[in-house]
Amino acid sequence: MWLCRWQPVFGYYFNICWISRQARQLDIWRMRLSAAEKIGSNSTHVVISPLDFSFEPSMPDLAEPARPARGRGRPRGQNANYRARLLDAALDAFGAQGFEAASLRAIAASAGCDVSMVAHYFGSKAELWGAVVERIEGQVRAELAALDNVVPAAGPIEARVTVAVGAMFEQAIRQPQAMRFVMREQADGSDRLDDLVGRVIEPVHAVFLPLWQESIDAGIFSMRSPLVLHTLLFGAIAYAVASAPLLARLSAGEVDLDRLRSEFMDGLFARLTYPATTCGPTVSGGRR
Repeated sequence: MWLCRWQPVFGYYFNICWISRQARQLDIWRMRLSAAEKIGSNSTHVVISPLDFSFEPSMPDLAEPARPARGRGRPRGQNANYRARLLDAALDAFGAQGFEAASLRAIAASAGCDVSMVAHYFGSKAELWGAVVERIEGQVRAELAALDNVVPAAGPIEARVTVAVGAMFEQAIRQPQAMRFVMREQADGSDRLDDLVGRVIEPVHAVFLPLWQESIDAGIFSMRSPLVLHTLLFGAIAYAVASAPLLARLSAGEVDLDRLRSEFMDGLFARLTYPATTCGPTVSGGRR
């Protein structure tokens, strides 16, 4: 009897609960439908139930595109050359802007990869700089080894000096970025310069300074210090190669790198002559 008396109350309560539930479902349906419209009506499948207004979006349509899982270790395939590309970009950036001003994000963007690849391959900006120096060191040592095959250990000093200066010019043409990097670090004079001197500059001096001293003793160059002579030659060659685009523009293309090299060598060794009866140049005045 009492159940019949309270039945209207229970019915009213259950109706309120059902309406609240439907209202919540309707809010959820509206929010999801709004998200689906942002993604695109063509890519969303909606199933509406007349009872609960449930919304069932197609999972492949709303989910983000699946990314290929990356395995352990360094990237392979197309990404395998990220390290080399980062070194190329860092060499350009450090040489043009200096260590402090160069941005890792800009370097990574120039290399076509994410900045996280710098940490992956090198760890830090300083270690990236060290890797650039390591690459230059390897190139310089290879050039010095090749120079041993070009410059004879014996023979006229005039011929050996001419070949050595020509080799310096050719190296500057092949590796202008490395030349600019070294000159930039020398100008900055930071603590990093010690590492560059020990790994790149001193090995070059060990090969060239004895040759410059011999050429000074022979009267080819009117200088007292082979170190100063080497610095002047290095600076003149680096500046000449860096100025090649400007010279070509100002001369309407008449002065290219070959012309620049030829005039540099002719002007530097104007006092040397090449008699047909000798195997190398002699200093004008008869001295061999």
